[in-house]
Amino acid sequence: MSLPTSTASPTPTRSTPRPATPSHRSGYRTGLRWLLQTHGFMFLWALGMLVVLVAAATIIVSNVTTPAGSIVQHARQGLTWFPFSIAIVGITTYTNIHIGAGLTRRSLGWAALTAAVVMAVAYAALFTLALQLERAVYGWTGWAHGVDGAGGLFTSSGQVGLVVLDVGLLFLAGQLSGVLVGIVYYRAGGWWGTLALPLTAGPILLATPALSTAALGDLGLAPRVVLVLLVLGAMSLAAHRLILGVQVRKLAT
Repeated sequence: MSLPTSTASPTPTRSTPRPATPSHRSGYRTGLRWLLQTHGFMFLWALGMLVVLVAAATIIVSNVTTPAGSIVQHARQGLTWFPFSIAIVGITTYTNIHIGAGLTRRSLGWAALTAAVVMAVAYAALFTLALQLERAVYGWTGWAHGVDGAGGLFTSSGQVGLVVLDVGLLFLAGQLSGVLVGIVYYRAGGWWGTLALPLTAGPILLATPALSTAALGDLGLAPRVVLVLLVLGAMSLAAHRLILGVQVRKLAT
């Protein structure tokens, strides 16, 4: 006599669903939005300061003597180092926020590099536009709009293409150096971050001279630009690799 067999199907085992993790794309958008909002606010502040300082300096100089040189040209340094410092603060401040929210380090790296490029373009456009507006004002008043060309690729404000190329590469070097300096300080601390400054911040000092230095002989402008872009590309790669391996640290308050 055979034993009765059960015809009931086995109860399926329910697996606990994994919590959804933000995608790389959504993390990239979130990081880029935060960084651009931070940089954008400081960009507006820089714009306001540029307008006030250039206007004040122009009025003062014109009351003392006849202006014969551009005042805006001197903003080239300020628009390099001020955004550089903001890039440092941005990456060191936002790293904990981004990773703590469960977003990927890869998305943080790409967001930081994209923000650097966007802001370099924005500051280059601001400088070029300010220089051309000043040139128009000088022409209207009959003043000579001289550019001393010290440290720059352009020797006349009318060389718009060279102006854009010069400050574009310089400001991009400043932005990328800021990201690199910031992430090295974040990962390695103050001592090692400071010792690494010749490598992490040095490219800012080399970007423009590399376009005009006689040390490269008869090398044309195009190969010089490629050389600078290769250096900036290496900086971007280094910053991205450092961000990929970053561990969240407790920041000092």
